[in-house]
Amino acid sequence: MLNIESLIGSLIGGTLGARGKPHRLASSFLAPRSKSFLNTGTILTAAALGFGAYEIWRTRSGNNSGPVSATIGAGGTPPPLPPPLPGIFGASGPRSTVEVKPNPTDGVGRIAALLVAAARSDGELGEAEYACILAEARKAGADKDVLSELSNPRPLEAVVSGVNDPKLAADLYALSFAVVRADTSVNAAERAWLNRLGTLLGLDHGSMARLETDTATGITQQA
Repeated sequence: MLNIESLIGSLIGGTLGARGKPHRLASSFLAPRSKSFLNTGTILTAAALGFGAYEIWRTRSGNNSGPVSATIGAGGTPPPLPPPLPGIFGASGPRSTVEVKPNPTDGVGRIAALLVAAARSDGELGEAEYACILAEARKAGADKDVLSELSNPRPLEAVVSGVNDPKLAADLYALSFAVVRADTSVNAAERAWLNRLGTLLGLDHGSMARLETDTATGITQQA
């Protein structure tokens, strides 16, 4: 059984631990618990479904609520997907329906890759820092695909490709900002990385500034 909430929380903890910045408050802000950032946003749902299935589930069902069950395996299932896409009629008649299945490996893998990219935003990770993230992934029972994402990070463009939901884009940016900032501040290299991420997610500078202010306030309030 893969508990996605626990796994994402462990990956966040490992990533923050690898950053070399004070991160007690940021860890509390991001920790999987009632009414935390993770549990009131969209990230756990996208992880449970996979990014592609999440977009279809959202648009077809009109669902813009918070995350649903984030446990895949014997202990739970992802949210119900909408019915298969209707057949597309052409000259030769209707084509077969398209069934979209949850793909938590894609969702968790992408978030793991994003967290690693955030950890590397101001330079390459050292051996000790990298080991910290991998240790947390193993502790949480991550499978080989997730560990592969951590060992061989894909380009940032590929990590966030297909993210069209503004709420998911905002939550992914806020998560990354919290990891990069931790309890302190953002340096020039980190700022350049965040600007690139925001652009790839389709966020304008005003939206990025608002998300950063809200996230920094949430972190500070953990004191």
